[in-house]
Amino acid sequence: MTLLAMPIKKQNLVINIEGLIYSDWGQWHYFIFKGDDCLLQMLTAILHWHPAKPSASTTSCWCHYGNHGQNISNRIASSYQQVLNHYITHPNNGEYIVSLGEKLYQLKWQNGLCDSSPLLKDTSVLQHLAHNRLDFYPSIIDSMLDEDGLLSIILTYQVPEQISLFILTIDSQLTVYILDDLGSLFKQQFSKIAQNTLINHFHEFLTAIPNSGEVIPKHFFHVSKQYKSEYKITEFPLKKISVKLHHLPVTIAMESPDEDAKCTIHCGAKKLSGAANEPDLFIQVRDLLLSLRKSNNDYHLYITQLTFKQPNVPVRDYLAQKQRLEYLLNKL
Repeated sequence: MTLLAMPIKKQNLVINIEGLIYSDWGQWHYFIFKGDDCLLQMLTAILHWHPAKPSASTTSCWCHYGNHGQNISNRIASSYQQVLNHYITHPNNGEYIVSLGEKLYQLKWQNGLCDSSPLLKDTSVLQHLAHNRLDFYPSIIDSMLDEDGLLSIILTYQVPEQISLFILTIDSQLTVYILDDLGSLFKQQFSKIAQNTLINHFHEFLTAIPNSGEVIPKHFFHVSKQYKSEYKITEFPLKKISVKLHHLPVTIAMESPDEDAKCTIHCGAKKLSGAANEPDLFIQVRDLLLSLRKSNNDYHLYITQLTFKQPNVPVRDYLAQKQRLEYLLNKL
Protein backbone atom coordinates (compact mmCIF):
# COMPACT_ATOMS: atom_id res chain seq x y z
CA MET A 1 0.00 0.00 0.00
CA THR A 2 1.40 3.39 -1.01
CA LEU A 3 0.28 6.64 0.60
CA LEU A 4 0.90 10.13 -0.76
CA ALA A 5 -0.27 12.94 1.54
CA MET A 6 -0.29 16.65 0.65
CA PRO A 7 -1.29 18.76 3.68
CA ILE A 8 -2.00 22.48 3.80
CA LYS A 9 -1.04 24.23 7.02
CA LYS A 10 -2.92 27.21 8.46
CA GLN A 11 -2.12 28.79 11.83
CA ASN A 12 0.05 25.84 12.89
CA LEU A 13 -2.71 23.35 12.01
CA VAL A 14 -2.90 20.81 9.23
CA ILE A 15 -6.44 21.34 7.98
CA ASN A 16 -6.43 19.54 4.66
CA ILE A 17 -4.88 16.23 3.60
CA GLU A 18 -5.15 14.70 0.15
CA GLY A 19 -3.75 11.31 -0.64
CA LEU A 20 -3.48 8.36 -2.97
CA ILE A 21 -3.44 4.74 -1.89
CA TYR A 22 -2.18 1.98 -4.16
CA SER A 23 -3.61 -1.29 -2.88
CA ASP A 24 -2.26 -4.83 -3.08
CA TRP A 25 -4.96 -5.49 -5.69
CA GLY A 26 -3.39 -2.98 -8.10
CA GLN A 27 -6.07 -0.30 -7.54
CA TRP A 28 -5.60 3.41 -6.89
CA HIS A 29 -7.81 5.10 -4.30
CA TYR A 30 -8.06 8.85 -3.75
CA PHE A 31 -9.02 10.46 -0.45
CA ILE A 32 -9.32 13.93 1.04
CA PHE A 33 -9.89 14.92 4.67
CA LYS A 34 -10.50 18.40 6.04
CA GLY A 35 -10.65 19.95 9.49
CA ASP A 36 -8.43 20.32 12.55
CA ASP A 37 -8.47 16.56 13.08
CA CYS A 38 -7.83 15.58 9.45
CA LEU A 39 -4.67 13.70 10.49
CA LEU A 40 -6.78 11.41 12.67
CA GLN A 41 -9.41 11.09 9.95
CA MET A 42 -6.68 9.87 7.60
CA LEU A 43 -5.23 7.43 10.14
CA THR A 44 -8.69 6.05 10.92
CA ALA A 45 -9.36 5.48 7.23
CA ILE A 46 -6.01 3.72 6.78
CA LEU A 47 -6.64 1.37 9.71
CA HIS A 48 -10.01 0.42 8.24
CA TRP A 49 -7.95 -1.26 5.51
CA HIS A 50 -6.46 -3.51 8.24
CA PRO A 51 -2.81 -3.15 7.13
CA ALA A 52 -0.77 -6.25 7.94
CA LYS A 53 2.81 -5.12 7.26
CA PRO A 54 4.85 -1.91 7.53
CA SER A 55 4.96 0.24 4.43
CA ALA A 56 7.36 2.99 5.47
CA SER A 57 9.57 2.30 2.45
CA THR A 58 6.62 2.78 0.08
CA THR A 59 5.14 5.82 1.81
CA SER A 60 5.82 9.38 0.76
CA CYS A 61 4.48 12.64 2.11
CA TRP A 62 4.90 16.10 0.60
CA CYS A 63 3.76 19.53 1.74
CA HIS A 64 4.22 22.62 -0.44
CA TYR A 65 3.77 25.12 2.41
CA GLY A 66 6.91 27.26 2.22
CA ASN A 67 9.68 26.85 4.78
CA HIS A 68 7.53 24.73 7.11
CA GLY A 69 6.57 22.18 4.47
CA GLN A 70 9.25 19.66 5.40
CA ASN A 71 8.37 19.83 9.11
CA ILE A 72 4.70 19.23 8.32
CA SER A 73 5.57 16.33 6.02
CA ASN A 74 7.78 14.78 8.68
CA ARG A 75 5.05 15.19 11.29
CA ILE A 76 2.44 13.39 9.20
CA ALA A 77 4.84 10.65 8.06
CA SER A 78 6.11 9.94 11.60
CA SER A 79 2.58 9.81 13.04
CA TYR A 80 1.49 7.49 10.24
CA GLN A 81 4.43 5.12 10.78
CA GLN A 82 4.06 5.18 14.58
CA VAL A 83 0.37 4.27 14.43
CA LEU A 84 0.81 1.73 11.65
CA ASN A 85 3.59 -0.12 13.50
CA HIS A 86 1.53 -0.16 16.69
CA TYR A 87 -1.53 -1.46 14.84
CA ILE A 88 0.45 -4.20 13.10
CA THR A 89 1.87 -5.32 16.46
CA HIS A 90 -1.53 -5.11 18.19
CA PRO A 91 -4.21 -5.49 15.49
CA ASN A 92 -7.00 -6.59 17.85
CA ASN A 93 -7.04 -3.52 20.09
CA GLY A 94 -4.95 -0.47 20.86
CA GLU A 95 -4.94 3.30 21.12
CA TYR A 96 -2.94 6.36 20.05
CA ILE A 97 -3.04 9.63 22.00
CA VAL A 98 -2.12 12.70 19.98
CA SER A 99 -2.10 16.48 20.40
CA LEU A 100 -3.70 18.51 17.61
CA GLY A 101 -4.12 22.24 17.98
CA GLU A 102 -3.54 22.09 21.76
CA LYS A 103 -6.30 19.49 22.09
CA LEU A 104 -5.85 15.83 22.96
CA TYR A 105 -7.44 13.16 20.79
CA GLN A 106 -7.72 9.39 21.05
CA LEU A 107 -7.50 7.02 18.10
CA LYS A 108 -8.71 3.61 19.23
CA TRP A 109 -9.34 0.32 17.50
CA GLN A 110 -11.06 -2.79 18.82
CA ASN A 111 -12.79 -5.84 17.33
CA GLY A 112 -12.13 -4.71 13.77
CA LEU A 113 -13.52 -1.20 14.33
CA CYS A 114 -11.57 2.06 14.54
CA ASP A 115 -12.62 5.55 15.55
CA SER A 116 -11.17 8.82 16.85
CA SER A 117 -12.55 11.30 19.37
CA PRO A 118 -11.34 14.24 21.50
CA LEU A 119 -10.54 13.64 25.15
CA LEU A 120 -12.58 15.39 27.81
CA LYS A 121 -11.58 19.00 28.36
CA ASP A 122 -8.69 19.54 30.81
CA THR A 123 -7.81 15.82 30.77
CA SER A 124 -4.05 15.28 30.78
CA VAL A 125 -2.25 12.34 29.20
CA LEU A 126 -1.54 10.77 32.60
CA GLN A 127 -5.15 11.23 33.71
CA HIS A 128 -6.36 9.51 30.56
CA LEU A 129 -3.89 6.64 30.92
CA ALA A 130 -5.08 6.12 34.52
CA HIS A 131 -8.75 5.84 33.51
CA ASN A 132 -10.65 2.65 34.22
CA ARG A 133 -10.41 0.04 31.47
CA LEU A 134 -12.88 -2.78 30.99
CA ASP A 135 -10.32 -4.85 29.09
CA PHE A 136 -6.64 -4.71 28.18
CA TYR A 137 -5.38 -2.61 25.28
CA PRO A 138 -1.86 -1.22 24.67
CA SER A 139 -1.32 2.53 24.27
CA ILE A 140 1.16 4.76 22.47
CA ILE A 141 1.40 8.54 22.70
CA ASP A 142 2.41 11.31 20.35
CA SER A 143 6.11 12.11 20.78
CA MET A 144 5.14 15.78 21.22
CA LEU A 145 3.37 14.76 24.45
CA ASP A 146 6.40 12.87 25.77
CA GLU A 147 9.46 15.06 25.28
CA ASP A 148 11.88 12.95 27.32
CA GLY A 149 10.44 9.64 26.09
CA LEU A 150 9.89 8.10 29.54
CA LEU A 151 6.17 7.39 29.20
CA SER A 152 6.66 5.82 25.78
CA ILE A 153 9.30 3.46 27.19
CA ILE A 154 7.12 2.47 30.15
CA LEU A 155 4.11 1.83 27.90
CA THR A 156 6.11 -0.79 25.99
CA TYR A 157 5.86 -2.92 29.17
CA GLN A 158 2.05 -3.11 28.98
CA VAL A 159 1.21 -6.81 29.27
CA PRO A 160 -2.23 -8.31 30.00
CA GLU A 161 -2.59 -9.95 33.41
CA GLN A 162 0.67 -8.46 34.69
CA ILE A 163 1.53 -5.64 37.09
CA SER A 164 4.73 -3.67 36.55
CA LEU A 165 6.13 -1.03 38.88
CA PHE A 166 8.83 1.48 37.88
CA ILE A 167 10.76 3.69 40.30
CA LEU A 168 12.59 6.79 39.13
CA THR A 169 14.84 8.45 41.73
CA ILE A 170 15.77 12.13 41.42
CA ASP A 171 17.62 13.53 44.43
CA SER A 172 15.52 12.50 47.45
CA GLN A 173 12.24 12.15 45.53
CA LEU A 174 10.97 8.86 44.16
CA THR A 175 8.44 8.78 41.35
CA VAL A 176 6.51 5.53 40.95
CA TYR A 177 4.79 4.48 37.74
CA ILE A 178 2.52 1.43 37.90
CA LEU A 179 1.04 -0.48 34.98
CA ASP A 180 -1.89 -2.62 36.07
CA ASP A 181 -3.16 -5.86 34.55
CA LEU A 182 -5.37 -3.98 32.05
CA GLY A 183 -2.72 -1.50 30.92
CA SER A 184 -3.75 1.54 32.98
CA LEU A 185 -0.83 3.70 34.13
CA PHE A 186 -0.59 5.43 37.52
CA LYS A 187 1.95 7.94 38.79
CA GLN A 188 2.72 8.65 42.43
CA GLN A 189 5.54 10.52 44.16
CA PHE A 190 7.25 9.79 47.47
CA SER A 191 9.99 11.38 49.53
CA LYS A 192 12.09 10.40 52.55
CA ILE A 193 11.93 6.70 51.75
CA ALA A 194 14.49 4.27 50.36
CA GLN A 195 13.84 2.54 47.03
CA ASN A 196 14.09 -0.96 48.53
CA THR A 197 11.63 -0.03 51.27
CA LEU A 198 9.16 1.28 48.71
CA ILE A 199 9.49 -1.85 46.56
CA ASN A 200 8.90 -4.06 49.60
CA HIS A 201 5.89 -1.98 50.57
CA PHE A 202 4.25 -2.25 47.14
CA HIS A 203 5.06 -5.96 46.89
CA GLU A 204 3.28 -6.53 50.19
CA PHE A 205 0.31 -4.36 49.18
CA LEU A 206 -0.12 -5.91 45.72
CA THR A 207 0.25 -9.46 46.99
CA ALA A 208 -2.51 -8.83 49.57
CA ILE A 209 -5.02 -7.95 46.82
CA PRO A 210 -7.49 -10.87 46.47
CA ASN A 211 -6.65 -13.18 43.55
CA SER A 212 -3.44 -11.28 42.71
CA GLY A 213 -0.95 -13.06 44.98
CA GLU A 214 -0.07 -15.95 42.67
CA VAL A 215 -2.34 -15.30 39.71
CA ILE A 216 -0.99 -11.95 38.49
CA PRO A 217 2.79 -11.72 37.96
CA LYS A 218 4.43 -8.64 39.44
CA HIS A 219 7.62 -7.05 38.16
CA PHE A 220 9.62 -4.21 39.71
CA PHE A 221 11.98 -1.95 37.77
CA HIS A 222 14.51 0.77 38.53
CA VAL A 223 14.58 3.70 36.10
CA SER A 224 17.84 5.58 35.67
CA LYS A 225 19.02 8.35 33.40
CA GLN A 226 22.40 9.96 32.98
CA TYR A 227 22.84 13.50 31.68
CA LYS A 228 21.82 13.72 28.00
CA SER A 229 21.33 9.95 27.81
CA GLU A 230 18.27 7.80 27.33
CA TYR A 231 16.36 6.20 30.18
CA LYS A 232 17.56 2.78 31.27
CA ILE A 233 15.16 0.22 32.75
CA THR A 234 16.62 -2.44 35.06
CA GLU A 235 14.48 -5.16 36.64
CA PHE A 236 14.71 -5.59 40.39
CA PRO A 237 15.03 -9.34 41.19
CA LEU A 238 12.08 -10.67 43.17
CA LYS A 239 14.42 -12.85 45.24
CA LYS A 240 15.77 -9.67 46.82
CA ILE A 241 12.32 -8.56 47.98
CA SER A 242 11.56 -9.10 51.64
CA VAL A 243 8.11 -8.44 53.05
CA LYS A 244 9.39 -8.04 56.62
CA LEU A 245 8.73 -4.32 56.90
CA HIS A 246 9.30 -2.42 60.11
CA HIS A 247 6.42 0.04 60.09
CA LEU A 248 3.05 0.45 61.70
CA PRO A 249 0.43 -1.52 59.73
CA VAL A 250 -2.44 0.55 58.34
CA THR A 251 -5.28 -1.45 56.82
CA ILE A 252 -8.48 0.05 55.43
CA ALA A 253 -11.70 -1.89 54.83
CA MET A 254 -14.12 -0.12 52.45
CA GLU A 255 -17.67 -1.02 51.49
CA SER A 256 -16.95 -0.22 47.81
CA PRO A 257 -14.49 1.76 45.64
CA ASP A 258 -16.77 4.84 45.87
CA GLU A 259 -14.94 7.80 47.35
CA ASP A 260 -17.66 8.40 49.96
CA ALA A 261 -18.02 4.73 50.91
CA LYS A 262 -18.04 3.75 54.57
CA CYS A 263 -14.67 2.55 55.78
CA THR A 264 -12.91 1.24 58.86
CA ILE A 265 -9.24 2.09 59.35
CA HIS A 266 -7.15 -0.23 61.52
CA CYS A 267 -3.97 1.21 63.02
CA GLY A 268 -2.44 -1.68 64.86
CA ALA A 269 -4.93 -2.61 67.59
CA LYS A 270 -6.93 0.62 67.23
CA LYS A 271 -9.57 1.41 64.64
CA LEU A 272 -11.51 4.42 63.41
CA SER A 273 -14.57 4.55 61.16
CA GLY A 274 -16.21 7.07 58.85
CA ALA A 275 -16.56 8.07 55.21
CA ALA A 276 -13.59 7.39 52.93
CA ASN A 277 -13.50 11.03 51.81
CA GLU A 278 -13.88 12.63 55.25
CA PRO A 279 -10.77 14.81 55.94
CA ASP A 280 -11.29 14.85 59.73
CA LEU A 281 -11.16 11.05 59.84
CA PHE A 282 -7.74 10.97 58.21
CA ILE A 283 -6.43 13.74 60.44
CA GLN A 284 -7.37 11.57 63.43
CA VAL A 285 -5.61 8.58 61.87
CA ARG A 286 -2.49 10.59 61.14
CA ASP A 287 -2.33 11.99 64.68
CA LEU A 288 -2.83 8.50 66.09
CA LEU A 289 -0.08 6.95 63.97
CA LEU A 290 2.42 9.67 64.78
CA SER A 291 1.63 9.36 68.47
CA LEU A 292 2.42 5.63 68.35
CA ARG A 293 5.88 6.21 66.92
CA LYS A 294 8.87 6.32 69.23
CA SER A 295 10.29 9.21 67.23
CA ASN A 296 8.48 12.52 66.88
CA ASN A 297 9.90 13.03 63.39
CA ASP A 298 7.30 13.50 60.68
CA TYR A 299 7.22 10.86 57.94
CA HIS A 300 5.09 9.68 55.06
CA LEU A 301 2.27 7.31 56.03
CA TYR A 302 1.38 4.31 53.86
CA ILE A 303 -1.53 1.94 53.56
CA THR A 304 -0.40 -1.63 54.11
CA GLN A 305 -3.58 -3.36 52.97
CA LEU A 306 -6.88 -2.35 51.38
CA THR A 307 -10.01 -4.49 51.20
CA PHE A 308 -13.47 -4.04 49.72
CA LYS A 309 -16.69 -5.65 50.86
CA GLN A 310 -17.86 -5.46 47.24
CA PRO A 311 -16.59 -8.53 45.31
CA ASN A 312 -14.49 -8.65 42.13
CA VAL A 313 -12.95 -5.19 42.43
CA PRO A 314 -10.34 -4.56 39.67
CA VAL A 315 -6.69 -4.05 40.60
CA ARG A 316 -6.95 -0.52 39.21
CA ASP A 317 -9.40 0.47 41.96
CA TYR A 318 -7.04 -0.81 44.64
CA LEU A 319 -4.23 1.32 43.22
CA ALA A 320 -6.41 4.39 42.66
CA GLN A 321 -7.92 4.27 46.14
CA LYS A 322 -4.53 3.64 47.75
CA GLN A 323 -3.16 6.76 46.08
CA ARG A 324 -6.19 8.87 46.99
CA LEU A 325 -6.35 7.67 50.60
CA GLU A 326 -2.63 8.15 51.17
CA TYR A 327 -2.98 11.71 49.87
CA LEU A 328 -5.69 12.34 52.49
CA LEU A 329 -3.60 10.61 55.12
CA ASN A 330 -0.54 12.79 54.47
CA LYS A 331 -2.25 16.05 53.55
CA LEU A 332 -1.18 18.83 55.91
